[in-house]
Amino acid sequence: MPEFSSLVLTARGHSNIRASHAKTLELVPEGQVSPRGTCILGVGLRGDLEVLAHMSGAAVFRLRCGDCMAEVRATLNPAWLPVEPLILRTRPAPLARRTLAYAADTGAAGVDRDLVAALADPGAQLEVEVTAEGPAAPGALFLAHPSGRDDARLKAVRRLADRRSAEVAGVAEAIALGQRVLLESAEPEVWAAAVSASRAAGGLTTLVGGWPQALGAQALSGLAGPAWGHLETWPDGKPARRALLAGLARSGAALLLRLPAGQAGGPLSLAGKLLEGRDAALIVAPGEELEEITAGDLTQVAATRAPEAEAWLAVASTPEAAADLDPDLLALAHALQGQGVGTKALAAALSQVAGLSKRDAFNLLVSLEKVRSEY
Repeated sequence: MPEFSSLVLTARGHSNIRASHAKTLELVPEGQVSPRGTCILGVGLRGDLEVLAHMSGAAVFRLRCGDCMAEVRATLNPAWLPVEPLILRTRPAPLARRTLAYAADTGAAGVDRDLVAALADPGAQLEVEVTAEGPAAPGALFLAHPSGRDDARLKAVRRLADRRSAEVAGVAEAIALGQRVLLESAEPEVWAAAVSASRAAGGLTTLVGGWPQALGAQALSGLAGPAWGHLETWPDGKPARRALLAGLARSGAALLLRLPAGQAGGPLSLAGKLLEGRDAALIVAPGEELEEITAGDLTQVAATRAPEAEAWLAVASTPEAAADLDPDLLALAHALQGQGVGTKALAAALSQVAGLSKRDAFNLLVSLEKVRSEY
């Protein structure tokens, strides 16, 4: 992976620059800006954005126009791509998309007013020096589905990725080194394992290439199960919703629940009460600009602020769901273990016969082996 510690970008002023937005700051390549662009500090942006994409970790942005200067400190987003806007946000965690840097110490409104006044002159020249400070941060995992569209973000990742693979091996190590990893697979168990590995390494995960929302949410969740129960339409009334969700809960299967835009609070709270104890992930707007993931114990996930955008709640299966198989089949697997047949080979066969993912089949066989050793 190429390493760069500094870069200089240039832009120019515009008569409509106001710089009054408290939470964001932006530079745009276009030559014009309307008075509504209150976060914009410069137009006509120029510079090597692919070099910027290879920078990582904490950074300082030094803005100079004539004798005026300002500094903004922020953390670079490992999932940012050169085809996206240059937006700095004060929010403490990054949005995977449309965010160059997060945890900025100020938005446009906090920039020195003399600098802003100078940039109101269309002839003003703005120099932006970006300097990475400190160690590289963990990288990002990009999930592409083979049947997805070949969009601008996917093309950019293919140019910039440090690693391209259809396998999980090496993902955690690459993410820990600050690399971009492009995973192109149609296998749900591969998505789940790769997302889990990225998350454990502190990385960020995002979709590229176009996904159906439900499938994208399942992939981003990092969860796998022998089967998935889907709920896209909620009945009216709390009693009906409770009865439906309770029925799904009894199956023990992994669940994917669509939470309608602006109405997520009730279903999210109800799921937290009826399905507590399971791992879960809340995926907001998968594949869209506001894409964001919150993962952890379902009780904690359900307690987060309900999103305004459409979201999906993915809930892990219960251990009993993987074990709810033909007892004769389990007995045979148990006997073959006792005769020395390898767990990986058995897991591959069991996943085909019983419809489990290879990971769930492997975990089930490990639990059977533990029973053998204890009794």
